[in-house]
Amino acid sequence: MSDNLEVQVATSSDSRFPPTSMLDNNDRTFWLTTGMFPQECILSFLKGPKDISKVKISGHGMSKLRLERCTEAHPTKFESMAEGDVENRDQGLQLRRSRSTVPR
Repeated sequence: MSDNLEVQVATSSDSRFPPTSMLDNNDRTFWLTTGMFPQECILSFLKGPKDISKVKISGHGMSKLRLERCTEAHPTKFESMAEGDVENRDQGLQLRRSRSTVPR
């Protein structure tokens, strides 16, 4: 698991597939959500703010994805980094890579 990232909030959780699985760099583990409502998670950098140049997300059944950031000490004000539809919703594993040019 990344020693610099922590899951602060997740809108759903299953003890067999916890949100922390998003950060363990293991393709065989994952965060399982209900799939009925938009899901949300907040990740925090433990060692202070970091520049983010790219994000890779893989999943099943995703239709839209939005990435936001917050530079405040407490996650209260967010600004959009990337947003869009995710292709191949009904065709198995989906991969979405986003590049950001937004500085800290």
